[in-house]
Amino acid sequence: MTRSLIELFNKSGIETGKVMKFLSETKGGVENLGFSNKDVRNVIRDIRCRVFDSGDAVCGLLLLRELQENSFGNFFYRVDVHDENRVWGLVWVDPRSINAYKNFGDVVTFDSTYRTNRYCMPFIPITGVNHHYQNILFGFALVRDETEASYKWVLRT
Repeated sequence: MTRSLIELFNKSGIETGKVMKFLSETKGGVENLGFSNKDVRNVIRDIRCRVFDSGDAVCGLLLLRELQENSFGNFFYRVDVHDENRVWGLVWVDPRSINAYKNFGDVVTFDSTYRTNRYCMPFIPITGVNHHYQNILFGFALVRDETEASYKWVLRT
């Protein structure tokens, strides 16, 4: 019952603090809840990981296609789609980054985040260093998991 309420509040856009306040008032205080603010955030995180709104993916892919068309083909992106038509991997590179890679692509590094975005997909900024020892961006990627196969796909792409 409580989990259903949390899911309903999340769907309605009510923030975690207000959810906790409402639930604690219905139970006679926070001490009577049996869970913490962090537990509510974890439930919301799990909901977001489970639900991937296909509308978001469609809008994102339309934007990438538009960027590619407006750059006369100089904007690059590739999408890897797996079972149930789900995005498994996405790489995108703008024209400036393509040029930077051509000039300074001798060393390429990346450091992925760990599932901190809405869809629990690791985000991977791909970077290098220019002739002034400044960091430069070569591209970006989102992948479904942090496996060797996913990283190889990103680097090959």
